[in-house]
Amino acid sequence: MRCRLVYPQLPMGWDPGDGVIRVLLDNNAINDLYRSRIGPSVRHALRRLVKIGRYEVLFTISQLTELTGLHSDPQHARLVREIKTLSGERLLQVYPHRIRDELRFGRLSRGRALYSRREAAPLIASLHDRSLAAREEVQATTVKMAFVTREKKARLAVREAPEFTAWPKWKKHWDTNRDDVISNWTADEVDRQLDAAFGVRLDRGRAFDLRRIPTAWYATAFLLARIRLLTDGTVGLRESDVFDREHFGDAAYADLLVTSDRAFVKVAYETGIDRLRVVTFDQWAAEVLAVAR
Repeated sequence: MRCRLVYPQLPMGWDPGDGVIRVLLDNNAINDLYRSRIGPSVRHALRRLVKIGRYEVLFTISQLTELTGLHSDPQHARLVREIKTLSGERLLQVYPHRIRDELRFGRLSRGRALYSRREAAPLIASLHDRSLAAREEVQATTVKMAFVTREKKARLAVREAPEFTAWPKWKKHWDTNRDDVISNWTADEVDRQLDAAFGVRLDRGRAFDLRRIPTAWYATAFLLARIRLLTDGTVGLRESDVFDREHFGDAAYADLLVTSDRAFVKVAYETGIDRLRVVTFDQWAAEVLAVAR
Protein backbone atom coordinates (compact mmCIF):
# COMPACT_ATOMS: atom_id res chain seq x y z
CA MET A 1 0.00 0.00 0.00
CA ARG A 2 1.38 3.41 -1.02
CA CYS A 3 1.68 6.02 1.72
CA ARG A 4 0.47 9.53 1.01
CA LEU A 5 3.16 12.04 1.94
CA VAL A 6 2.17 15.60 2.78
CA TYR A 7 4.76 18.37 2.67
CA PRO A 8 4.67 22.15 3.12
CA GLN A 9 3.81 23.65 -0.25
CA LEU A 10 6.05 26.22 -1.92
CA PRO A 11 4.13 28.96 -3.75
CA MET A 12 3.40 28.53 -7.45
CA GLY A 13 6.37 28.93 -9.72
CA TRP A 14 7.48 31.50 -12.24
CA ASP A 15 4.80 32.18 -14.82
CA PRO A 16 6.04 33.40 -18.22
CA GLY A 17 2.50 34.54 -18.97
CA ASP A 18 1.51 31.85 -21.49
CA GLY A 19 -0.70 29.88 -19.09
CA VAL A 20 1.29 26.66 -19.56
CA ILE A 21 2.20 24.68 -16.43
CA ARG A 22 5.72 23.28 -16.77
CA VAL A 23 6.34 20.04 -14.91
CA LEU A 24 9.60 18.33 -14.02
CA LEU A 25 9.24 14.70 -12.90
CA ASP A 26 12.07 12.98 -11.09
CA ASN A 27 12.79 9.42 -12.21
CA ASN A 28 10.73 7.95 -9.38
CA ALA A 29 7.75 9.98 -10.58
CA ILE A 30 8.31 8.83 -14.17
CA ASN A 31 8.29 5.25 -12.91
CA ASP A 32 5.14 5.97 -10.88
CA LEU A 33 3.32 6.66 -14.14
CA TYR A 34 3.47 2.86 -14.56
CA ARG A 35 3.88 1.56 -11.00
CA SER A 36 1.05 3.49 -9.38
CA ARG A 37 -2.49 2.13 -9.23
CA ILE A 38 -3.77 5.40 -10.74
CA GLY A 39 -0.93 5.55 -13.28
CA PRO A 40 -3.07 4.67 -16.35
CA SER A 41 -5.58 7.43 -15.57
CA VAL A 42 -2.81 9.96 -14.94
CA ARG A 43 -1.03 9.07 -18.19
CA HIS A 44 -4.21 9.48 -20.19
CA ALA A 45 -5.06 12.81 -18.55
CA LEU A 46 -1.49 14.12 -18.85
CA ARG A 47 -1.23 13.27 -22.54
CA ARG A 48 -4.46 15.18 -23.14
CA LEU A 49 -3.28 18.23 -21.17
CA VAL A 50 0.03 18.26 -23.06
CA LYS A 51 -1.79 17.92 -26.40
CA ILE A 52 -4.05 20.92 -25.73
CA GLY A 53 -1.17 23.02 -24.44
CA ARG A 54 -2.13 23.21 -20.76
CA TYR A 55 0.91 21.28 -19.51
CA GLU A 56 4.50 20.93 -20.68
CA VAL A 57 6.70 18.10 -19.40
CA LEU A 58 10.40 18.90 -19.23
CA PHE A 59 12.96 16.27 -20.21
CA THR A 60 16.50 16.74 -18.89
CA ILE A 61 19.98 15.33 -19.43
CA SER A 62 20.02 13.82 -15.95
CA GLN A 63 16.72 12.02 -16.65
CA LEU A 64 18.05 10.83 -19.98
CA THR A 65 21.20 9.49 -18.31
CA GLU A 66 19.23 7.62 -15.66
CA LEU A 67 16.77 6.18 -18.17
CA THR A 68 19.63 5.06 -20.42
CA GLY A 69 20.90 2.92 -17.56
CA LEU A 70 17.56 1.20 -16.96
CA HIS A 71 17.62 -1.28 -19.87
CA SER A 72 17.19 -4.18 -17.46
CA ASP A 73 13.88 -2.73 -16.24
CA PRO A 74 10.93 -4.52 -17.92
CA GLN A 75 9.21 -1.14 -18.22
CA HIS A 76 12.17 0.56 -19.94
CA ALA A 77 10.66 0.70 -23.44
CA ARG A 78 7.39 2.09 -22.07
CA LEU A 79 9.14 4.69 -19.91
CA VAL A 80 11.22 5.88 -22.86
CA ARG A 81 8.19 6.03 -25.16
CA GLU A 82 6.20 7.94 -22.54
CA ILE A 83 8.80 10.60 -21.80
CA LYS A 84 9.52 11.10 -25.53
CA THR A 85 5.81 11.61 -26.20
CA LEU A 86 5.21 13.91 -23.24
CA SER A 87 8.30 16.06 -23.90
CA GLY A 88 7.73 16.27 -27.65
CA GLU A 89 11.31 14.93 -27.95
CA ARG A 90 12.68 18.27 -26.76
CA LEU A 91 15.46 18.35 -24.18
CA LEU A 92 16.41 21.00 -21.63
CA GLN A 93 19.90 22.36 -22.23
CA VAL A 94 22.57 20.82 -20.05
CA TYR A 95 23.51 22.72 -16.86
CA PRO A 96 26.69 24.55 -18.02
CA HIS A 97 25.17 25.54 -21.38
CA ARG A 98 22.18 27.15 -19.68
CA ILE A 99 24.34 29.11 -17.24
CA ARG A 100 26.42 30.56 -20.07
CA ASP A 101 23.30 31.56 -22.02
CA GLU A 102 21.70 33.03 -18.88
CA LEU A 103 24.73 35.31 -18.47
CA ARG A 104 23.93 36.75 -21.89
CA PHE A 105 20.13 36.74 -21.87
CA GLY A 106 18.98 36.33 -18.25
CA ARG A 107 16.20 33.81 -17.63
CA LEU A 108 15.86 32.01 -20.93
CA SER A 109 12.82 31.79 -23.14
CA ARG A 110 11.49 28.33 -23.96
CA GLY A 111 13.21 28.43 -27.33
CA ARG A 112 16.60 29.15 -25.81
CA ALA A 113 16.27 26.87 -22.76
CA LEU A 114 15.56 23.77 -24.87
CA TYR A 115 17.75 22.15 -27.48
CA SER A 116 16.13 22.03 -30.90
CA ARG A 117 14.74 18.65 -31.99
CA ARG A 118 17.68 18.33 -34.39
CA GLU A 119 20.16 18.94 -31.56
CA ALA A 120 18.30 16.64 -29.16
CA ALA A 121 17.81 13.77 -31.64
CA PRO A 122 21.22 12.05 -31.22
CA LEU A 123 21.03 12.42 -27.44
CA ILE A 124 17.55 10.92 -27.26
CA ALA A 125 18.63 8.12 -29.61
CA SER A 126 21.19 7.11 -26.96
CA LEU A 127 18.28 5.88 -24.80
CA HIS A 128 18.35 2.69 -26.90
CA ASP A 129 22.13 2.20 -26.87
CA ARG A 130 22.83 -0.77 -24.59
CA SER A 131 26.61 -0.38 -24.71
CA LEU A 132 26.25 3.23 -23.65
CA ALA A 133 23.83 2.14 -20.93
CA ALA A 134 26.44 -0.20 -19.47
CA ARG A 135 29.06 2.58 -19.48
CA GLU A 136 26.61 5.02 -17.88
CA GLU A 137 25.82 2.52 -15.12
CA VAL A 138 29.51 2.06 -14.32
CA GLN A 139 30.14 5.81 -14.47
CA ALA A 140 27.19 6.59 -12.18
CA THR A 141 28.40 4.03 -9.62
CA THR A 142 31.91 5.49 -9.74
CA VAL A 143 30.66 9.04 -9.31
CA LYS A 144 28.43 8.07 -6.38
CA MET A 145 31.20 6.20 -4.56
CA ALA A 146 33.67 9.05 -5.05
CA PHE A 147 31.06 11.55 -3.85
CA VAL A 148 30.29 9.64 -0.65
CA THR A 149 33.99 9.15 0.12
CA ARG A 150 34.71 12.85 -0.44
CA GLU A 151 31.72 13.93 1.65
CA LYS A 152 32.68 11.73 4.58
CA LYS A 153 36.26 13.03 4.56
CA ALA A 154 35.08 16.63 4.31
CA ARG A 155 32.65 16.26 7.21
CA LEU A 156 35.31 14.66 9.38
CA ALA A 157 37.82 17.40 8.51
CA VAL A 158 35.32 20.14 9.33
CA ARG A 159 34.41 18.61 12.68
CA GLU A 160 38.07 18.32 13.67
CA ALA A 161 38.98 21.84 12.56
CA PRO A 162 39.07 24.71 15.10
CA GLU A 163 36.99 26.83 12.71
CA PHE A 164 34.04 24.48 13.19
CA THR A 165 32.90 26.86 15.93
CA ALA A 166 32.05 29.30 13.13
CA TRP A 167 29.18 27.08 11.95
CA PRO A 168 26.62 28.53 14.40
CA LYS A 169 27.34 31.99 12.97
CA TRP A 170 26.99 30.67 9.41
CA LYS A 171 23.68 28.99 10.29
CA LYS A 172 22.38 32.20 11.82
CA HIS A 173 23.36 34.11 8.68
CA TRP A 174 21.57 31.48 6.56
CA ASP A 175 18.45 31.56 8.70
CA THR A 176 18.21 35.36 8.73
CA ASN A 177 19.41 36.22 5.20
CA ARG A 178 19.83 33.10 3.09
CA ASP A 179 19.63 35.07 -0.17
CA ASP A 180 22.85 36.86 0.79
CA VAL A 181 24.59 33.52 1.40
CA ILE A 182 23.22 32.07 -1.84
CA SER A 183 24.32 35.16 -3.78
CA ASN A 184 27.93 34.91 -2.60
CA TRP A 185 28.18 31.22 -3.39
CA THR A 186 26.36 31.61 -6.73
CA ALA A 187 28.97 34.17 -7.79
CA ASP A 188 31.66 31.57 -7.09
CA GLU A 189 29.74 28.94 -9.09
CA VAL A 190 29.37 31.32 -12.04
CA ASP A 191 33.09 32.08 -11.85
CA ARG A 192 33.85 28.36 -12.14
CA GLN A 193 31.65 28.04 -15.21
CA LEU A 194 33.09 31.17 -16.85
CA ASP A 195 36.65 30.15 -16.10
CA ALA A 196 36.11 26.67 -17.55
CA ALA A 197 34.45 28.02 -20.71
CA PHE A 198 36.22 31.32 -21.40
CA GLY A 199 39.00 31.79 -18.87
CA VAL A 200 37.27 34.87 -17.37
CA ARG A 201 35.49 35.72 -14.11
CA LEU A 202 32.64 37.94 -12.94
CA ASP A 203 33.33 41.61 -12.31
CA ARG A 204 32.48 41.68 -8.60
CA GLY A 205 32.63 45.48 -8.60
CA ARG A 206 29.47 45.80 -10.72
CA ALA A 207 25.97 45.42 -9.34
CA PHE A 208 24.50 42.24 -10.76
CA ASP A 209 21.41 40.36 -9.62
CA LEU A 210 22.52 36.74 -9.69
CA ARG A 211 18.90 35.60 -9.73
CA ARG A 212 18.98 36.34 -13.46
CA ILE A 213 21.15 33.20 -13.69
CA PRO A 214 18.44 30.94 -12.24
CA THR A 215 20.15 27.63 -13.03
CA ALA A 216 23.17 28.54 -10.89
CA TRP A 217 20.99 30.18 -8.23
CA TYR A 218 18.71 27.16 -7.78
CA ALA A 219 21.56 24.64 -7.80
CA THR A 220 23.60 26.67 -5.32
CA ALA A 221 20.60 27.22 -3.06
CA PHE A 222 20.02 23.46 -2.99
CA LEU A 223 23.69 22.77 -2.18
CA LEU A 224 23.64 25.21 0.75
CA ALA A 225 20.24 24.09 2.05
CA ARG A 226 21.51 20.53 2.08
CA ILE A 227 24.61 21.62 4.05
CA ARG A 228 22.35 23.44 6.51
CA LEU A 229 20.21 20.35 7.12
CA LEU A 230 23.13 17.90 7.13
CA THR A 231 24.88 19.80 9.92
CA ASP A 232 21.78 19.40 12.09
CA GLY A 233 21.24 15.76 11.16
CA THR A 234 17.85 16.62 9.62
CA VAL A 235 18.81 14.72 6.47
CA GLY A 236 21.42 12.01 6.01
CA LEU A 237 24.14 11.44 3.44
CA ARG A 238 22.98 9.46 0.39
CA GLU A 239 24.65 8.45 -2.85
CA SER A 240 21.90 10.07 -4.92
CA ASP A 241 22.72 13.49 -3.43
CA VAL A 242 25.45 13.90 -6.03
CA PHE A 243 22.82 14.29 -8.78
CA ASP A 244 20.09 16.12 -6.82
CA ARG A 245 21.76 19.53 -6.97
CA GLU A 246 21.77 19.57 -10.76
CA HIS A 247 18.22 18.20 -10.83
CA PHE A 248 17.06 21.14 -8.71
CA GLY A 249 18.96 23.49 -11.02
CA ASP A 250 16.89 22.07 -13.89
CA ALA A 251 13.76 22.93 -11.90
CA ALA A 252 14.53 26.63 -12.44
CA TYR A 253 12.50 26.20 -15.63
CA ALA A 254 9.58 24.37 -14.04
CA ASP A 255 6.49 25.45 -12.12
CA LEU A 256 6.06 22.03 -10.51
CA LEU A 257 8.65 19.51 -9.39
CA VAL A 258 7.17 16.08 -8.72
CA THR A 259 9.00 13.76 -6.30
CA SER A 260 8.16 11.57 -3.34
CA ASP A 261 11.75 11.65 -2.05
CA ARG A 262 11.32 12.92 1.53
CA ALA A 263 14.89 14.19 1.93
CA PHE A 264 14.82 15.97 -1.44
CA VAL A 265 11.61 17.78 -0.52
CA LYS A 266 13.03 18.87 2.84
CA VAL A 267 16.08 20.38 1.16
CA ALA A 268 13.96 22.01 -1.56
CA TYR A 269 11.79 23.69 1.06
CA GLU A 270 14.87 24.83 3.01
CA THR A 271 16.14 26.78 -0.05
CA GLY A 272 13.39 29.35 0.52
CA ILE A 273 12.82 29.59 -3.24
CA ASP A 274 9.22 30.64 -3.82
CA ARG A 275 9.00 30.26 -7.60
CA LEU A 276 8.65 26.51 -7.51
CA ARG A 277 6.04 24.17 -6.06
CA VAL A 278 7.23 20.76 -4.92
CA VAL A 279 4.62 18.00 -4.71
CA THR A 280 4.46 14.23 -4.32
CA PHE A 281 3.31 12.02 -7.17
CA ASP A 282 -0.03 11.37 -5.45
CA GLN A 283 -0.66 15.08 -4.87
CA TRP A 284 0.24 15.90 -8.46
CA ALA A 285 -1.82 13.04 -9.84
CA ALA A 286 -4.90 14.35 -8.05
CA GLU A 287 -4.32 17.80 -9.57
CA VAL A 288 -3.82 16.40 -13.09
CA LEU A 289 -7.03 14.35 -12.91
CA ALA A 290 -8.97 17.35 -11.56
CA VAL A 291 -7.71 19.71 -14.29
CA ALA A 292 -8.38 17.17 -17.05
CA ARG A 293 -12.04 16.65 -16.08
